[in-house]
Amino acid sequence: MADRPDLVPSYVGRNLYTNDMKLVDEQIVRILAVFTVTVSLIACHKTGCPRKSADANASMIENIVHMGGLAENSRVPAATIIATLQRLWVLYADHEMTCSTAAFLHVASTQADPISSIIAAVAAGYGPLHGGAIDTAYSVIRDVGTTDQVPQLIEKVKRKECRLFGYGHRIYKGTDPRAKAIKEMLHDLTREIPVNELDPLLKVAFEIDRIASSDDFFTARKIFANADLYGSFVYTALGIPTELITPLVIVSRIPGILAQWRESIGHRKYGGPNKSIQGQTQVVPVEMIVI
Repeated sequence: MADRPDLVPSYVGRNLYTNDMKLVDEQIVRILAVFTVTVSLIACHKTGCPRKSADANASMIENIVHMGGLAENSRVPAATIIATLQRLWVLYADHEMTCSTAAFLHVASTQADPISSIIAAVAAGYGPLHGGAIDTAYSVIRDVGTTDQVPQLIEKVKRKECRLFGYGHRIYKGTDPRAKAIKEMLHDLTREIPVNELDPLLKVAFEIDRIASSDDFFTARKIFANADLYGSFVYTALGIPTELITPLVIVSRIPGILAQWRESIGHRKYGGPNKSIQGQTQVVPVEMIVI
């Protein structure tokens, strides 16, 4: 924003985007480029890889793998990492009116600039009940450690002592179709490299799914595996550090969020959630209020 204040409506004092789709498209490309570079720099900082310049002829995912050095410490070839992320990010690109998408559209409906709006989306997206759930699910599995500890975890969940991250979804009352596609990716990867060498914890995730999917406690409540149970293992199987998973998940969501913004231009009024107040409705006279 500091680099281009002329693109901030509140700075120039007028609406910039509603009637200028060319500018909207330019900003979409700019935001995708900014986040690609930002996450790549984070990856370099975390892994100690040297920074590299972007390749103007490469795709967004190719540039993240290239600039972030994601293939340098991986047993998986760069071409496989790129192809797998392309498949995975199609699944994560858009998922109806998610919390982060709604946050973006609410801010954008005030005619704020898209950079400010995407910051709101990112703030919503990294929470452990949203985009950060993929990392939280992996942390839970890491704490379980081995397959023989899975029954104990399941019993704790049934006693409501903890949540089973990676299981259940507010929309899907069956298995999340994305989870099936992600399992197929993992099977493709394990054809070349054994599970234990990709990520030993993947066996724990499979065991959680095996036990929970056949337990009446979960099936009667229509609680099944969601995309977060296996999503993190695609990243770790590719040799990507766990601390980079949430940033990469958020980047994979941004194209879908921006597509919804583009679609809403000129059609969406000032937005805000509807509010329904339930409870005491008795009006207290002002003169009875003691301050």
